Amino acid sequence: MKHLKRKIIAGIVIFLIAVCATGAAIFAAVDEYKVEHSITIDLGGGGCTDIYYESQEDRGPNAGKWFKDLRVGKYLADKYGKYHTIAGYNASVPKDGTTVSNYYDCVGVTPYVRIEGVSRAGYIFTGWEVSGAGKSYYDFGTAGVRVDIGAYTNKNITIKAKWKRCDYDVKANIFFLSDNEEWIKEESYNSHARLNIDINGQRKQSSVYQYSEKIIGDSTYSISVNTYPGWKTDWEYSSSLSGTVLDNVTVNIYICPIVYEVHLYGNKPQASSGNLENRSIAGWQWDELGFYKRKFIYDRIGELPEVSDVYGISGWTGICWKKNDNSLVRPFNNTRNILSYIDGDIVDLNAVWKENSYSLGMDVNGGYEDDTIIVTGYEKNNRLPYELTRPGYNFDSWNSEKDGKGARYEKGDTVSKLVDVDGGMYYIYAQWSKKKRICLKVSSGTYKKELINDSVYNNAQGWFDEYGRGGTDGERTVPDEKCIQIWTVNDDGITQNR
Repeated sequence: MKHLKRKIIAGIVIFLIAVCATGAAIFAAVDEYKVEHSITIDLGGGGCTDIYYESQEDRGPNAGKWFKDLRVGKYLADKYGKYHTIAGYNASVPKDGTTVSNYYDCVGVTPYVRIEGVSRAGYIFTGWEVSGAGKSYYDFGTAGVRVDIGAYTNKNITIKAKWKRCDYDVKANIFFLSDNEEWIKEESYNSHARLNIDINGQRKQSSVYQYSEKIIGDSTYSISVNTYPGWKTDWEYSSSLSGTVLDNVTVNIYICPIVYEVHLYGNKPQASSGNLENRSIAGWQWDELGFYKRKFIYDRIGELPEVSDVYGISGWTGICWKKNDNSLVRPFNNTRNILSYIDGDIVDLNAVWKENSYSLGMDVNGGYEDDTIIVTGYEKNNRLPYELTRPGYNFDSWNSEKDGKGARYEKGDTVSKLVDVDGGMYYIYAQWSKKKRICLKVSSGTYKKELINDSVYNNAQGWFDEYGRGGTDGERTVPDEKCIQIWTVNDDGITQNR
């Protein structure tokens, strides 16, 4: 019994020794799983967002959990007493073709290399090619790959991204904003802009209004636009292309007219004597700084008002507007405006005035002189005639009415501003009063010429006919009170009565 007991104890000891030896051997063997790999990552000309070590713990409280490091330093040190982490393995994003060599103790974890987010301009990703890896690798497409680099792998591991070259369709169009506020595609060279096409730094096309071409992927491409004066690119709607073409692309560029503001100033001439009148006009806003203003859209149908619709000066006519560079701008109606080519510009327009002229007619109204008409400026002073001649009458004054019931102007007066309308006409009429006269009262039907002197006869000759008989036009009926002298003519001659 004692012998059997010893045998049992010896067996247990042997078993324990065996188990321990086996465990020691296992751990020794595990400890000797110090693997060294040469890992080559070839992204095939593309790039990625990240490369790092990744691990999944095999045992312990975190078994099955993924970590963004190798975890060995926190689980079991290698036989050199070193704890390995991602920093210890110099993990980084290598350039194309870079070889990363590392070694580590792989006890307790399954180590991986993780690549994320691959892309290559002008190419389509077709998959991953992995050689020398362990049990498996996980292909996530363009999202990346996870490669087992554990103890059961070859010494050399190669991870390679595979690509397929592609071509893309590139199209470019121009749309312009019509008068009806609609976007219309340009379809002729009578357009509002031109496209410039550059491929790989070389000018492909220029001065085209639309473009379409199939190009090789990863080409460096640029589409720019040159707008004609008065037009601009509306980037709120427009797309653009500059850089590497990665897919089929259609670039639509939208062109709209520029907007500017017009200011209208009265610009009163120094020579004018009247006040500048501001007249309200629909569609224009008065600014306290002294001008009317409104927005204009380039090339739209519109109107620029006459000066007289905006301002007025008595005796003057506004003929046009003038820019600050002294170029003249005529008023227009139902016409496309092109007052500026600069977006946001302020266009100052100053009124240009002309002094009105009118005709002044001077009617001598029975006098010996000829009637006269002169053309004069509104502001010009004109001196009226002082002396006129009419037998038997005194020249008294001028009047705007022939009968003397209008505006009176004295002889020799200086007059101006009689008509404020350009091209107008103003008449004035000479006013006369009859002179007091020496009257010959004819007391008989005839008289003897030889009995009176020549001067009296000359004054009275119109009163008698050629035979000396008293005519009907004689002054016989003139009242005595209108005469300063009264003479009587009879057969015996002429005698003074008063």
